[in-house]
Amino acid sequence: MISLTNTGKYVIIQPLAEPEIPILTSELLKCDRLINHHQLLYLQCEGRCFYLIAWDGELPVGHAIIYWDSDMAPEPQAVRNLHIPRVEDLWVMPHRRGEGIASKLMDCVEAITKERGFPKIGLDVSLSNHLARTMYEKRGYKNLGIPAYELRGVSVVNGKEYFWCEPNCIFLIKSLSAMQK
Repeated sequence: MISLTNTGKYVIIQPLAEPEIPILTSELLKCDRLINHHQLLYLQCEGRCFYLIAWDGELPVGHAIIYWDSDMAPEPQAVRNLHIPRVEDLWVMPHRRGEGIASKLMDCVEAITKERGFPKIGLDVSLSNHLARTMYEKRGYKNLGIPAYELRGVSVVNGKEYFWCEPNCIFLIKSLSAMQK
């Protein structure tokens, strides 16, 4: 998908392909993004997730991951029991924020999810991330009402483990049935 950003620049949004992993890893590590792209490609090939990358020419400028079943959610159990697709790690390069790239990625995420026949989609967001919460709420995402929780995990990049923690998260959900085709 080719999308025009708010600044008049075009980005190409497409699923991760194996030859892109070295440049993606190199560019994202410059921003301290510790992601195991090989594992995500493997999960994508298995049909368990869809890893979308936004490209400006040869450079990645953002990404988003769709996990097809929330049973892969790290926390809480109530989210895992929903069995709906879940957006994870919507992210845009710091120097490209404010151009609408995150919105274009979300347009793709929601369209792909709806095309696959899912009526709803959900995501975790930190209570302290006001910018993201505002964007999601404008897009129709609503708080599911699960009490705030902590997300924790381990990322393995180049054989090295990195532990991460995101406190005070809530789960937002959106009905896709009202979306235009």
